[in-house]
Amino acid sequence: MEIRELLDKPVYTLEGDYVGRVIDLVMSGLSISKIIVSYENPHLVPLDINEDKKPLGIPYSWIYGIGDAVILAVFPKFGRES
Repeated sequence: MEIRELLDKPVYTLEGDYVGRVIDLVMSGLSISKIIVSYENPHLVPLDINEDKKPLGIPYSWIYGIGDAVILAVFPKFGRES
């Protein structure tokens, strides 16, 4: 997969919750260090935490897998029930 193919992919948690879409990448040398994801789900990241609805910087190490979508193995709960 080429790096640019990640752009616009939907992003989900391992539990199947929609997070947003990949809108940018942060590189560290030749490796991706973070994916930048659009803010689209206030149930995952409440507005009181992200009141400006800024895109989310997600460490690449949190990614479980990439196919038609990006699946995150790790995502903070932000007060949601476990």
